[in-house]
Amino acid sequence: MYIVLPLFGFGAVSWSGVNLGYAVSSVISSGSKGTQQAGAQGGLVIASLIKNSWIKSGVKK
Repeated sequence: MYIVLPLFGFGAVSWSGVNLGYAVSSVISSGSKGTQQAGAQGGLVIASLIKNSWIKSGVKK
């Protein structure tokens, strides 16, 4: 009894800690998706501006 009941207690606390960690990780990764998409689109906009300015100025690749 002195061994089994504390094992159940530690097991329950460990299980809840692992699940809470997964939940926090999920929230953080889904929260940064918008930032990643905005950064990707910003890079594409800059690349297209540079490409268009080279075409207009007559510079050939």
